[in-house]
Amino acid sequence: MFNEKIRHLEEQFQHLTDAASQIDLLNQLAFELRHTDAGQSRQKSNEAIRRAEAVGYTSGLATGFLNQGFSEMVQSRYDQALPILFKAAAIFESLNDEPGKAHAFYNLAVVYVRIGDYDNALGLFTQSLSIRQAEGDQKGEADCLVYLGYINEQFGETQEAENIYTKSLAIRRTINDQLGVAAVLVGLGSINKKRQEYDQAEKCLLESLSIRKALGEVHGWL
Repeated sequence: MFNEKIRHLEEQFQHLTDAASQIDLLNQLAFELRHTDAGQSRQKSNEAIRRAEAVGYTSGLATGFLNQGFSEMVQSRYDQALPILFKAAAIFESLNDEPGKAHAFYNLAVVYVRIGDYDNALGLFTQSLSIRQAEGDQKGEADCLVYLGYINEQFGETQEAENIYTKSLAIRRTINDQLGVAAVLVGLGSINKKRQEYDQAEKCLLESLSIRKALGEVHGWL
């Protein structure tokens, strides 16, 4: 199914003549490939950036940087990812593109989590959350909340972390985001484990595992 989607997008690209549409489709390909083939995703985003710079397509350039930064992040090249994602955020801000800016802030915050800089991550997730709430983006809101719960957990604020995880879980269930539910359940299981509530921790983790198996999901919890 996934490979068919990629093939379909690549076939579409062959029939496009408008430069902006070509760049948008390259960015879409980079986005679709971001988890399964980070190297290929980076190639597509690099090509989108090159073309966008050549024709002055600023929105396509920002999205290209966003995808490029994500590719660097998933390959653990955090020093390279940060400046690229800051470029994306700056361009989105210049365009008054709030969803784009929220996405860039979110990815920046994820990088900061991965390098253990929770203070910077907290500020960026909070900004992304505010935008996503204003835009009515429930999926984005829940994504930010689960990381904010995780950060509070790292700070030792277990009750606040549990409250935030619970908010995220409620949204995920409302929008039927099963993979998101699985992610939050790991967080709640971690809280239960810290409290030595092992039966409840096991229940959360087993439910998360069951969901992941049903979805064929093999990636990490966040």
